[in-house]
Amino acid sequence: MTKWYSPKLKRELVSKLYFRAKAEGVAMTTLVNRIVQTGLDAEEVVESRRDRYSDLSGLPGTGDRSAEPVNQHSASG
Repeated sequence: MTKWYSPKLKRELVSKLYFRAKAEGVAMTTLVNRIVQTGLDAEEVVESRRDRYSDLSGLPGTGDRSAEPVNQHSASG
């Protein structure tokens, strides 16, 4: 018999999952599988985009701008 790893979830997460699954009328396992799969799929999309555009890093105007300030809100409000 193969033994599978089963991670422990925080009690408050289990409670939220329970009530959400109950509200949706699905099993908790079904809900958790869907949530995890959605998260993993989104992560794959981000990684794919990062890989696709990583070869552009040597072009002018495509360098690392992480240190540049980002102004999302105007001073006037």
